[in-house]
Amino acid sequence: MKRVDRRIPTVAAVTVAILLSGCQTADNKEGRLAAMGFNAAFSAALGSVTGGTLKSVVGSAFAGAMASAFVSDYRTKRMNPTAEERQLYEPTTPITQPQVKIQKVGNSPKWARPGQRISVWTRYWLNLPSDELTASTTESWTIKSEGAALVTLGPTEGEREGGKRESTLDFIVPSRVDPGTYVIEHRVQTGSNVDTKSSEFIVVQS
Repeated sequence: MKRVDRRIPTVAAVTVAILLSGCQTADNKEGRLAAMGFNAAFSAALGSVTGGTLKSVVGSAFAGAMASAFVSDYRTKRMNPTAEERQLYEPTTPITQPQVKIQKVGNSPKWARPGQRISVWTRYWLNLPSDELTASTTESWTIKSEGAALVTLGPTEGEREGGKRESTLDFIVPSRVDPGTYVIEHRVQTGSNVDTKSSEFIVVQS
């Protein structure tokens, strides 16, 4: 077990940056993220990663309260598209650079209590030039409250095969998080091409 650094620097928002080595070169492989914490508005981070490499963990004080949440079970996979989806999302003319387009995002449940697990998913298309089989792709999820970014989970980094894709992860709502509405900004990037969409969840009192 890695030693936890108890020093918590004050910054505007927390970034938990992760390199999932187990998911870089092949699809349908699972990377497990463990022991990443953030405080009452998801803003302290501590951690170790099982099945991946932790690039950096930055914690910040927020509202003077500390709590711990756990992020786990990152998964990414290719999906089988329908003919209609191909017409909507595949390029109609040749492209020279990889492109991403988020199709749909979500989280379940929409209402959660402190200590409850939330599953977050991002469904997107990665379109590649005809002479490329994979592209370096990053995914991240930024949790916001009242327009302010509180913590970013990710980014994940890896070589992804093109087509329709879905990436998911789970996190547990901190025990001392304030009730209210939280927005999750889902972000996918390949090269300079970026797309974002948002989902939200509501924390209710226990």
